[in-house]
Order: sequence, then C-alpha cells, then structure tokens
Amino acid sequence: MSSPALRFKEFDENWNVEVLGNIVQIKSGYSPSKYELHENGEIPFLKVEELNNSNKYQEYSRFYTETCADVIPKKSVIFPKRGAAILNNKVRILKVDSLLDSNLMALIPQNTLDAEYLYYLINKVELYKIADTSTIPQINNKHIEPYEIHLPSKAEQTKIASFLSAVDEKISQLTQKHELLSQYKQGMMQRLFSQQLRFKADDGSEFGEWEEIALGKIKGVSIASGKSSHEKLELAKYYYYGSTGVIGYSNEYDYQGTRILIARVGHNAGYIYMVSGQYNVSDNTLILELPSNLDYIFIRAFLEKFQLNKLVFGTGQPLITGSLLKKVVIQVPCLEEQTKIANFLSAIDQKIEVVAEQIEQAKIWKKGLLQQMFI
Repeated sequence: MSSPALRFKEFDENWNVEVLGNIVQIKSGYSPSKYELHENGEIPFLKVEELNNSNKYQEYSRFYTETCADVIPKKSVIFPKRGAAILNNKVRILKVDSLLDSNLMALIPQNTLDAEYLYYLINKVELYKIADTSTIPQINNKHIEPYEIHLPSKAEQTKIASFLSAVDEKISQLTQKHELLSQYKQGMMQRLFSQQLRFKADDGSEFGEWEEIALGKIKGVSIASGKSSHEKLELAKYYYYGSTGVIGYSNEYDYQGTRILIARVGHNAGYIYMVSGQYNVSDNTLILELPSNLDYIFIRAFLEKFQLNKLVFGTGQPLITGSLLKKVVIQVPCLEEQTKIANFLSAIDQKIEVVAEQIEQAKIWKKGLLQQMFI
C-alpha cells in the first residue's frame, strides 16, 4: 500500500519508504551529575518524570542549568529510552532547547520531516513496538536507525499534523471543561455542606436546622461487608461488584435496590460509588443501606466530601472497617432539603458525565484517524 485509507483530496502522490536513521538525528541525554542544576536557569534539564507534567509539548522542568553544551534543539521529539515508561508511550515535542537525562532519547528531524508529523507517527506506531521488551524495555539507536516508515511530501505531513493538532486541541478544551466542572462541583459541595448556601422550601420558607449524628446511630442504617459467593462469569444477567466497580457477572443475585458501596481493602480503600437493581457484591466491599428518610445521593456526596480514605489504616494492606464507618459523624437536613441538594449535585454530575463521554469519543475518533491517516 503506497497511500493511506484516509487522505486529503489535494494530495495523490505515492508515499515513499524511508528508514528513520536517514531522516532523523538520534541523540541521548547524560547523567545529571554532569551539570550544575538549579530551580531556575536558562536551559531546562529533563528527566523522564518531567514527561508526566505535559501532554504534547515539553517546556518546563523542575531543574535548570546555564550549560549550553549538549543542548537538544526545540522541535525535537523526545521519549524514554528504557524502563516501564516506554510502555506508556510518553512521546513529547520540545518547545524550547533542552538538556536530557540519560534515560531519554531525542529524534531531531531533518529537512524532509515535519516534527509534529513524526510525533503523531510515533504515537500511532507506539514505542513498545520499536523497543526491545525481552527483559527491561529499552530503545537504542539500533532499534531506531533501520525502522521503516512511509513518508508523504513535507506539505502533506504538515497538513496531517495540523489536522491532528486541531483534534488534540478539541480534546484539551473538553478536558479543561471537565476539570472546571469538577472544581465547580467541589466548590458547591463545600458551600452546601458547610451550610453557607441553603435551599428554601417550595413555599419559600426556610428549612430547619441540620441534625448532627454518627452514621451508626441512625435508625435503619446498615453497614456490612459483601457476602456474594456465586461463580463470577464473563457474561451473565447480574452485575458482580467489587471495590471500584463491576468485576464480573453472575446468573444469581444476593442484593437488590439502591446501595452505596465503599472499597474496604487495598489502595482504593475508601472509594465510594452507588448501585441499584439486582446484583452481587464481593467481600472486599462495604455495603451501606439507608432508611427512607435519607437520600442516597446526598449521603454519597457528603461521604465524598468527608473523604473516607482518611479512615484507612494499615501499612501492608490498607483497610477501612464497618465499625469505623459507623463512627463517621454526618450532618443531615430534612429529607426535602436533602433531595434539593441531591438534585442540584446530580445535575452537575450529568454535565460532567456528558463531557467525559465527549472526551472518550474524541479519543476514539483520534485513534481511528491515526490508523487511517498513516500507513
């Protein structure tokens, strides 16, 4: 195949086969002991960890130096050259001239190669497919130099990269919107549960004072560990819930109705989510059942704000127990005010979920574009 499945109509030339070693200059970094590093300076010194603080363009670092020798020029494509970070496909474009740690590699594009095109090409190929993964994953010159790619004209490269950059910008905007909505929800929860913001009754009157009480002392509250022991299947009629969500399915069920589930053990201990219907629950999960005078969404939100992971104990296997959960003191308004708060927060949650779905669909679309716009 000499042209991709999806292409801009103004281009019809065949793509050429090139080996990367002919169109990039390969550079590796050096040990930080070679440089005098500071918190501020002229040249960023990048370690693999710095890639966690960016998505596409790498500009900032925790470390800087005044040394200009060994500088990798901006618009170079960098990535980890050894270790598990290769498997995470952490590829970045330098936005400024930088120095690299010895665990990073740079590809400096030659005149026939667009840096952004190279960035998307490597994202499509994925680093682990280039690397030697037989023991500790690693990428050396011997893996890069002979690697064959299909290359269009420079103009088509730029067009492809510009289009994919626009897709990335859309994903970035949606991600920022998701973050802002999440921050807004946290802020409103703070105001609502501190009673700085109060709703009024439908007739315009003020609601009464909130009652402060421990969960375990509320009549009708039940807190217990999951007890389901049915066989977990890959596909069946009823959900099988674990500490953070669905872990399987079953043809039988032990629970029905709405419940709040809380991760009981492990690094997710204290994680909260809500379920309904007919289902099973594993024994590493606490089940909170509420009486009719408590709104499930209100209580879940209150417990999220409380941050149950503060109750977790144990150095080996983190744990949260039902007895600790029963001692959590909550503040409870009347059911009508609970419902108003729950409805308000649910409306924000729905907006957050819509944006999260838009982000997921945009990422799927981008993945499809990468497959179709490259050979």
